[in-house]
Amino acid sequence: MENITVETSSYYPGSRMNKGYPKIVKKGVVSPYGESTPFVWHGRLYRLELVDVTRGAVPPAQAMAHIHFIIRDAETGAVVSRFGHGHYYCAAYVENERVCVTAIRIDPTSGWYGGDTVILFETDDLTHWSQRVLLQREGWRYFNTSIVHDGEKYVMLMESNLPEEAAGAHPFTFFFAVSPDLVQWEFLPAETGYPWKRYGGGPKLHWCNGYYYLISVTGIHDMIYTNFIYRTKDLLHWEIGKYNPFLMPSNEDMTVAENAVEISPELAAEIAVHYNCNNSDVDFCEFGGKTVINYNTGDQLGFYNIAEAEYDGSIQQLLENFFD
Repeated sequence: MENITVETSSYYPGSRMNKGYPKIVKKGVVSPYGESTPFVWHGRLYRLELVDVTRGAVPPAQAMAHIHFIIRDAETGAVVSRFGHGHYYCAAYVENERVCVTAIRIDPTSGWYGGDTVILFETDDLTHWSQRVLLQREGWRYFNTSIVHDGEKYVMLMESNLPEEAAGAHPFTFFFAVSPDLVQWEFLPAETGYPWKRYGGGPKLHWCNGYYYLISVTGIHDMIYTNFIYRTKDLLHWEIGKYNPFLMPSNEDMTVAENAVEISPELAAEIAVHYNCNNSDVDFCEFGGKTVINYNTGDQLGFYNIAEAEYDGSIQQLLENFFD
């Protein structure tokens, strides 16, 4: 299958860096769990978290009973909701104080934690959740998802590694679908998948000031996993950020934040010495005049925790700084 997307880089002799790298301040590990989304609901900061006590160490069929999602009050640390048993790869989208969570219904026969069905969980009170099939596509295997509204329509990104003829030689690859109402979906052509020439994973899609911004994991030499940022106006022509990487593994990832919860002394000691080669699964929101950033640390081999960082400015300022 021929890729029809186009990619441009800021790397050329005449390129200049007029702003400098955005200053993102890491706070340390805040939770022992997995993929997360910080979000604001009725003026308070919350965090969606994936709970998988097996840490991917057993086949899906054995682990499904232990896997679910929680909503945590970020200030108090209290868990206010548990839901989504038997699903994985959660991401939150908030619109008019209604919280939507997309997730993948686990296919226990696949040997993976992915599946061909995207589920939408919805709530108005963070306690009572409805759920419905958002989309299903036989023959495809989905993992992380991300939804934005661009002022005209909803756009959903879906991370996939099957079918192989679509995902290409360097999965995971991201594919897109659009909807006017979060009910009826149209898949964009598989040829528009991105990126095709390198590994991509843990995607975050954000719409801002005429651009779709994408933050994605990429692997570099000797199993180091970092994040690169890209943007596009049409999901066909992509620009690579000038100030990449977005986040890199560092000593701060091996510390425990002051506002951490459920971190035992034993886990804190392990965080301080465990091989940390990963910053992945970035998500963020605005709160208190800053951009709150959540991401995963760890080794991409089953040891991971949620860490927190912040940028002293708006999301728009943060994202545009990577390209100006």
